[in-house]
Amino acid sequence: MLNTIAIVLIIIICVLAVCICAYMHVQTRASARGGHIEPHGNIVVDLLNATGYYYNKITHDNKILCIKSLTQKLKTKYTDRIMFVVKGKNTEHLSPDELADFQKIAEDLRIYIYVTEQYDIPTANRAEHYEQARDDFYMCHLANKYKCKLLTEDKLRDIAEFGKVPRFKIIEYAFWRTKPEIDFVNPAGIKIRKPRLLHYESI
Repeated sequence: MLNTIAIVLIIIICVLAVCICAYMHVQTRASARGGHIEPHGNIVVDLLNATGYYYNKITHDNKILCIKSLTQKLKTKYTDRIMFVVKGKNTEHLSPDELADFQKIAEDLRIYIYVTEQYDIPTANRAEHYEQARDDFYMCHLANKYKCKLLTEDKLRDIAEFGKVPRFKIIEYAFWRTKPEIDFVNPAGIKIRKPRLLHYESI
């Protein structure tokens, strides 16, 4: 009887030791890459801002390259929701081919991509910057919702005006869905707090 108990205790101790070693190994690898595993595992990424930062020119192909590159980096620290937010030009919607690319890469990389599209396409660009800030608004909304950081170099100086952003459409691509989910957002009814900002040089 005592031998059986001793064997069970030894097995439990060995299992705990293996778990602790595995955890320390993951933390060490993350530290070598510049940080630790984030406790919540969520992060929001400003895709247009990131694409401009890393590739200078914002094109669809560069957006895709940016998603692939950043996802590889971020997955060493963020183990849950990696969320990219993007918008098209203010006078047009993204093409079906561009949207299909977002669906595919979301599935392939097991990430989330949110496309913020204008509900009504204007005949000319709006004069006020905040009226075009639907992607900035939604990035902050997601960061507030998931209590996580926002990866961007944007200062979010217009955040006090986000309640004036016109109603817009959200197309959400999730890796576990074969088709996007579509919703409509009215910023006037959503309170926004400035999220914690993370800069590219720190990842």
